Amino acid sequence: MSFLLAILDRFRGDGGKFTIKGVAYKIARPFQLLAIGYLISILLGVYWGIEAVKISVAVGIGFTFGYGLLIGAGLKGISPLEHKLRNNDKWEWWQFGILKTNTYIALSFRGLMIGAPLLIFGLYYYTLIVSLAYAISFPLSIYIVTRLNLRDGWGKQEYLRSGIAGLILGLI
Repeated sequence: MSFLLAILDRFRGDGGKFTIKGVAYKIARPFQLLAIGYLISILLGVYWGIEAVKISVAVGIGFTFGYGLLIGAGLKGISPLEHKLRNNDKWEWWQFGILKTNTYIALSFRGLMIGAPLLIFGLYYYTLIVSLAYAISFPLSIYIVTRLNLRDGWGKQEYLRSGIAGLILGLI
């Protein structure tokens, strides 16, 4: 399951290349996010029913918030602030204080946000587990890719991010 989760995350991140002129991408995007959410539901041991739907929807929502600026900063080994200034990027709505200056703390915070929408449904245990899995995997995937100096770091960290999170979820 972790392997499939890693592939789906990469497809989510680069899905535009797998569609016809990006048109189908806009239609496919919600289904990609729901599929990622459902795989996470399976890893949590929730295979069907309303709870599986809640997990799928909530995790799909958690993936919609932006984080590209952080990935770029992490891969270049610079702060989000420096990356923003170099590339004229925009801050994400959730970035403030230290989340604008410390890449790894910001990546961990963004990882926490993957599971946060589970709170809407009162799924506190799953919120904790999913949030922690991604709070660990977001910065760890960047760390591994940069330390190993892998080509196509952006794509590799997408595979690693959800692969690592999937392993954590599968072990709990």
